[in-house]
Amino acid sequence: TGWKTGWAYGPAPLIRNLMVVHQNCVYTCSTPLQEAIAMGFELELTRLGQPECYFESLPQELEAKRDYMAKFLKDVGMEPTIPEGGYFMLADWSDLGKKIDLSSETDKYKDYKFTKWMSKNVKLQGIPPSAFYSEADKHLGENFVRYCFIKKDENLQKAAQILKNWKETISKL
Repeated sequence: TGWKTGWAYGPAPLIRNLMVVHQNCVYTCSTPLQEAIAMGFELELTRLGQPECYFESLPQELEAKRDYMAKFLKDVGMEPTIPEGGYFMLADWSDLGKKIDLSSETDKYKDYKFTKWMSKNVKLQGIPPSAFYSEADKHLGENFVRYCFIKKDENLQKAAQILKNWKETISKL
């Protein structure tokens, strides 16, 4: 979903140590990339407070996409966790687990079974959150699925329609 960049602002004693970490992380980062990012920041700082500023427009765009996704996930029977930042949303799908048969999936963890089943049968791809957990804690994410909402509006609309059609199918069961 793009280049990973970051910056830090804080008290000098903390920043000094962070600079050492930074130096060890980016010593192979190309100078043209650093220059491009700096130019982007310079441009956006001149636009700060204006609607065309990336730092102003992106949060508004993401909030609308987030709210739209939360609605269509809730409509199908999932319970979304509304993020206050970022562009991923976790949704508890456990109520739907009673309506589908995951026995064809051989994975150890339920979230893997659910995401693979959804990919094969519903044609909607999610991410099993337990992929980000240590072995001892994987059970904590088993009732959730992770979806990305920084997508084109038409793709989010397609996802909503896919889930709406699926809901009609499972409500007949």
